[in-house]
Amino acid sequence: MTHDMTTRSTLRKILCYGIPAAELSALLPAGQWQVQEAEDIGALRRLSQEEGLHVLVCHLQRPLELCLDVVEDCLARRVDLKGIALLDSDLPDDEAVRRRIGQLFFDYLSYPLQGEIFRYAVGHAWGMGEMLKLCRRQPGEPHEGMVGESEAIATLRARLQGDLAGRDTPLAIEGEPGTGKELLARRLHAVGATAAGPFQAVHLPALTRKELASLFARTLEGGRLGAAPRGTLYLDEITRLPPAFQERLQAWLADTPAETRSRLLISSTTPLAEAVQRGRLREDLFRAVAPEVLHLPPLRERVEDIPLLAQHFFNQNCPRRHCRLHGISQLAIEALQAYSWPGNVRELMHRTQRAIALSKGSLLSAEDFGLAGPPRQEPFQSLAAARRYLESHLIRNTLLQTEYNISATARLLGISRVTLYRLIERYGITMPAGESR
Repeated sequence: MTHDMTTRSTLRKILCYGIPAAELSALLPAGQWQVQEAEDIGALRRLSQEEGLHVLVCHLQRPLELCLDVVEDCLARRVDLKGIALLDSDLPDDEAVRRRIGQLFFDYLSYPLQGEIFRYAVGHAWGMGEMLKLCRRQPGEPHEGMVGESEAIATLRARLQGDLAGRDTPLAIEGEPGTGKELLARRLHAVGATAAGPFQAVHLPALTRKELASLFARTLEGGRLGAAPRGTLYLDEITRLPPAFQERLQAWLADTPAETRSRLLISSTTPLAEAVQRGRLREDLFRAVAPEVLHLPPLRERVEDIPLLAQHFFNQNCPRRHCRLHGISQLAIEALQAYSWPGNVRELMHRTQRAIALSKGSLLSAEDFGLAGPPRQEPFQSLAAARRYLESHLIRNTLLQTEYNISATARLLGISRVTLYRLIERYGITMPAGESR
C-alpha cells in the first residue's frame, strides 16, 4: 500500500476536459502519467487548483467562446498551469478567436492525436510548468499570494512568517468582495499546523439547505474532512449560514477536541461584530470562530500596491510565447490609481486579463483597461441628460465588476433584475453570450 502511494505521488498529473482520460492515458508511457478527467465546468475549476498539476488538455468544442472563458478562468489562477488545446480541424476563421487561443494556450494540436507529437507537447508543457513553480517566488519578490508593499499588506505578510505560522486555531477574515479572503485563507493553511491535510473551501451562499446538510454530514463526521488527515475547512460568508447550521457548527467546535479536528477558517464581507448585533451570527459561535479577526483592506486604501498588482497580473496572463506586449504604460498606471476599484483586487485582475486580450499596441493603455475618460464634450444641457450618462456609466462598470452577473449587479445597484434588464436594453449595453444569469 505504501509503495502504491509513493508511486502515485511521483506521477506527472494531467487534467483533461472534453476528451476521455482513457484516450490520453493510452498515448502515454505506463507508470509515468496520471490523467484525470473533468466531467463538467465545476469539476474543471476545482481540479485545476490541485497541487502537482501542470498540464491542462482541453478539446475545444463549440461554442468556442464559452469553452475559452472557462479555460481562461482556470489558467489565470495558476501561472504554472499550461494549457494544450485540441482542435478538430485547423484554427478557426475568426481572427479574435485565433488570437485568444494563441494567448491562452501553451500549444495546440490537431485532433485525433498523434502519439509521438502529443507525448512531446505534454512533456514540454509539464517541464515548463514545473520550472515556473520552482521559480514562482524569486528572492526579493513579494510573498506568494500577498503582493504589495503597503503597510497593511507588509504587516500581514510578516505575520504569516511569524506568529500566524504553525497555528491550528480558528481565525476569521473580514474584507470587501474581491479583496482576496480565500487567497489569504489558503496562505494561512499553507503556513499552519494542518498544512499536510487538504484545504476545503465552501462558499456558503451558493449552497441550498440540502447541500448544506450533506456538507455538514460529510465534513463534520469524525471532526475531519472525510477520512483525510487534519486539514483546513474554510467557510466563506459565515453570516449567511442558517441559524440551525450555526448551532451545529458551534456544537462541533465545542464537542470535538481541537487536536483531532480540522482547522476552521471563516470569512465575511460584513463586520462580524456588527453581524452579531443584527442577529445574523450567534454570539457563542462568533467567540468560537473569531478569537482573532484579520482585516483585508479594500484596494482603494492601498493605492501604492496597484502598480505592483497590475504588473503581477500582467506577468501571469501575458501570452507566454512570442509576446508583443512589453508592459503597462505610465498613463495607464495613473488611471488605475485614480480609479475607485469597487470590485477590489479581483476586478483589477479581470481588467488586466481583458486589457491583454484586447490591446493592439506594445503597451497596455488606459483605454485597454476600460478606464479612459469620456470624449470631451459640451456640458450637459439638462439634468436628465446628465443622469442618463451617469446611469449608463455606473451600470457598465458594475456589470464589469461582477463579470456580467445580472443578480449580483442588480443587488449592488439596489434595483430589481427586471429593472436592470430594462436599463441594459435602454442604453444598448451588449452582454457577452452566456452571462445573463
